[in-house]
Amino acid sequence: MRGEKMFTGSSGQGQCLWARARAGLKNYAAGWRGLAAGIIENTVSKMREVGSQEILAWLGPAIGPTCFEVGEDLVSTFVEKDISTRHAFTPVGSNTGKFLANIYQLAHIKLHKLNIHRISGGTHCTMTNEEQFYSYRRDKTTGRMASLIWIKPH
Repeated sequence: MRGEKMFTGSSGQGQCLWARARAGLKNYAAGWRGLAAGIIENTVSKMREVGSQEILAWLGPAIGPTCFEVGEDLVSTFVEKDISTRHAFTPVGSNTGKFLANIYQLAHIKLHKLNIHRISGGTHCTMTNEEQFYSYRRDKTTGRMASLIWIKPH
C-alpha cells in the first residue's frame, strides 16, 4: 500500500516500527517483558501470515545498554529460552548479581533468528539523552513519545 502512514505513541519503552513490502505497516511498543513474552516472534509470524516476506525493522528510543541494570532473574528469563541472549547482559562488578541489559541487542538477536537483517535505529538512550527524550526512570514523571512511519508512493 503506497502512501500508507502510521503515527504511534509510546510510554518510553522500546518501540519497533515495521515496514513490509507491498503489505503495509505494523508497530509494537514493549520493554523487556514484551521481548521475553515473544512480541517480536508473534509480530513477525502475523506479518508473514499475510504474505510479508521482506520485513524491515526500526528500533525506537529505549533505555540504553549502560543504564538498564537488572538482576539474575531477568537474565535467566531470557537465557533459559535462548542461550545466545547471554551476550546481551554485562555483569556489574564481580559477584554482585547485577547486570546491564542491552534491550537493542536482545531485539537484534531475535530479529536475526527470524531472518530479518534490515534493522535500523537502536542507538538512542532515553535515560542519558535528556534534551531529546522523556524517561520515567530518570524524571519520575509520566510522559509519552511519538513516532511516524510511512511508505512513499511511487
